[in-house]
Amino acid sequence: MRRRRASSGRAAFLALVLVLVLGGTWVHRTMAPVLMAFAAKQVEILAVDAVTRAVRQRIADQVAYEDLVHIQRDAGGRVTVLQVNTGALSGVLAGVEEAALEALRHLRGTSFDIPLGVLLGQHVFAAYGPRVKARALTLGAPSVAFDQAFEAAGINQTRHTIYLVITARMRVLVPLMAEETEVTTRLPLVETVIVGPVPDHYLNFDWPWLRPPAAP
Repeated sequence: MRRRRASSGRAAFLALVLVLVLGGTWVHRTMAPVLMAFAAKQVEILAVDAVTRAVRQRIADQVAYEDLVHIQRDAGGRVTVLQVNTGALSGVLAGVEEAALEALRHLRGTSFDIPLGVLLGQHVFAAYGPRVKARALTLGAPSVAFDQAFEAAGINQTRHTIYLVITARMRVLVPLMAEETEVTTRLPLVETVIVGPVPDHYLNFDWPWLRPPAAP
């Protein structure tokens, strides 16, 4: 009788362990990606906000379009060439990189709470439930590049905008999980409106150190 009870107890214990293992595996496979995706999005929001504020404070009202681009016109006033001031651009690049790096250093180790209600996938429950602590870590220095865009701004008018493209590698940490993510911040630096046709020759940032980072 005692042997039967012992055997039944061991079988029940093994069954319980099996259920716990399978249940833990199911929870990890189904809920972990949702939790990590939410944490990665929060890290992206924190990083973009920190970098944006730092860079704007660094270059606010200190850089004008005329400082970076020289416009050449023909005798009729038509724009013929947009010529970049590489020295001014490299100076802005260095200042922006320094500001972004300092902002991300302050962000390093920042923690935030994630309500487990987000695992239900319903907005009404997203702010409820026990909370899990997550952290953001920066990985190395950010990369900074320039980009540009020409957009129609009215009849016979073109808006030329120069952008800053700041890319940083971040590590997202949640209990028992970690994942790396890339955060890109795109900020308008200067712009002007060109009246008349777009010139045949224009600024194209053909230097490797000024190109936007390639998509992963």
